[in-house]
Amino acid sequence: MKKNLSILLVLLAMCAFVQAGNQVLIMGKAPQLANKTIAAYTVTDYFSENEKSISPVFKIDDEGNFELKFPLQELTYVTCISNGYKFDLYCIPNKVYTITVAPNDSTLRTKVNTEVYLNYSIKCNDEYDLNKLITQYTYTSDVFFSTHFMKITQRMAYLEIDSLKKATTAKYAPVKNSYFNTYLYYANALLEYECVRTTKKFNRKFMNNIALENRAYVDFFKEFYANKLDRETNTISGEKLLTYINNYKSYTAINNYFRKDTLLTNDTLRALVCINGLYECLYKRGYNNTNILEVLRNASDSCTILALQDIAKQYIIKYNRGKVGTKINLEYTLLNETLDTIALSKYSGKYICLAVGNSRSADYWQEMRLIPRLINLYGRNINFVSLAIDDNYAKTLVLKKQNKYTWPFLNANNAHELLDALNLRAIPSFYILSYDGTLLLSSGSKPSDLLERNIQVLRKGY
Repeated sequence: MKKNLSILLVLLAMCAFVQAGNQVLIMGKAPQLANKTIAAYTVTDYFSENEKSISPVFKIDDEGNFELKFPLQELTYVTCISNGYKFDLYCIPNKVYTITVAPNDSTLRTKVNTEVYLNYSIKCNDEYDLNKLITQYTYTSDVFFSTHFMKITQRMAYLEIDSLKKATTAKYAPVKNSYFNTYLYYANALLEYECVRTTKKFNRKFMNNIALENRAYVDFFKEFYANKLDRETNTISGEKLLTYINNYKSYTAINNYFRKDTLLTNDTLRALVCINGLYECLYKRGYNNTNILEVLRNASDSCTILALQDIAKQYIIKYNRGKVGTKINLEYTLLNETLDTIALSKYSGKYICLAVGNSRSADYWQEMRLIPRLINLYGRNINFVSLAIDDNYAKTLVLKKQNKYTWPFLNANNAHELLDALNLRAIPSFYILSYDGTLLLSSGSKPSDLLERNIQVLRKGY
């Protein structure tokens, strides 16, 4: 009877979903995530890979069952994130995905703000489902790489890669999915490039068919054109290019410089190489990063293709994460201990001090002992808020109660976008935001070290 009732509830949920239109429903079971929360994200683009939320936060029940329902207009690569763990799948509108998440190897994360991938199986009778096809191909290419590793490293796997390409092309010939066909084309191209490492042949053969919305194309592009702009500045003729970047701040001059490259006659491809190359140079010595950011803004304004404008903007956002002077969105929401949804804007009547940690960090709780004194000194002007990145948020609340702390401790386990915006890399970390969310103090300072000194400096402006 109970089983029949469960089946009926599932059917009713699916019927309601279909009626909603342009929705995706991901139904799953993940016992290791019981009583946690889960949300869906995607990337703004495959170049910057900045993530954005596309669903509300949903509660996983005490048996690990969950349902993620959200609107979707087109094929989208979706990442589902829950308490430091994640899994990915391709979703199309008006489809139901039923999955079972495999047990993870460890119950704890080893890196701050880095999710652990969970394997999963998907219940699907469609042999041409995109997730199935890509999983199959990935397995085939992994086996190929491990089998022919020595020849690949010696750049001698010509015949083997040719055989693989012919075999996969024949195997997937019946597939009438343009995304997968493009994916297969460039995944094979990347594999071939790894094995052969030639250039002109590859540009003519693969690069002029630009597919910005395909992950395999972007992976191939990044590998093929890695550090091209930086390498060019180290040539004799490239001194002029370095001047365009560091002194003139001219995107047009940089773009025109590469017009002489016979492999970059395509305007879109040349612009893409310039934008991606400028972003790479932000992390190399010898460049004026302030000027590079100005050139990227120039590129965003002058590119006629909207997708390239967005990539340039997203690269700027990615580089500026967590830097003083950038703005943090105060509408980011988190859950408090009574499971109420709280936006950071609730605390924006004053400066906001965010203290990020978890129940396992002894350093974090050592620093927490100093917060009551800071509240007494500066509480009129600063709201102190603790963010708990914890697999066991309940334990954090127990420690809060034991220590009789009165300021809010919010559950930041699924505050993925917020933690990315803060560029969180270690705990404990502390941040001070102004009334409008401008970052005044970035990660790393502690109350026992720099934080109180910074608060005193800010206090002069109250």
